[in-house]
Amino acid sequence: MSAQVAAEGKWLAVFRSAAKVLRKEGAGEFWRKTRRFFVRFFVEHRQLRADIQQYADETGVVSDIHPGDRIFQFVVEHPNFKTPDLAVAYYFQDGARSAKKLEHLLFTELGMSAHQISLSLSLLRDTVVLQGT
Repeated sequence: MSAQVAAEGKWLAVFRSAAKVLRKEGAGEFWRKTRRFFVRFFVEHRQLRADIQQYADETGVVSDIHPGDRIFQFVVEHPNFKTPDLAVAYYFQDGARSAKKLEHLLFTELGMSAHQISLSLSLLRDTVVLQGT
């Protein structure tokens, strides 16, 4: 068994364990284990930090990844990516493609202005705050 396959199996086991915790013990414990996953993942993949910064710079976004980012977890653990750096490249490049699609829809298709979008987001934020979510 290759080291890559062994590492992939180990992380898959971590996710399965976290899912069991979520079902049994609730969200608080699940988030604690998720944060632990990120700490261990980044310690074991020190090069990944450099890859994250590189691909974030190339796509023009901030390199911060939230510990609860399930999309990132899914992508870096997906077996179709031979190495973690290929997964990180895909994560940022796909995010950039999605942002361009959203930009096209909002500004071109719907004809919205940046001001209208800002107001809409402010209203949405205020609504969420008022609802306590």
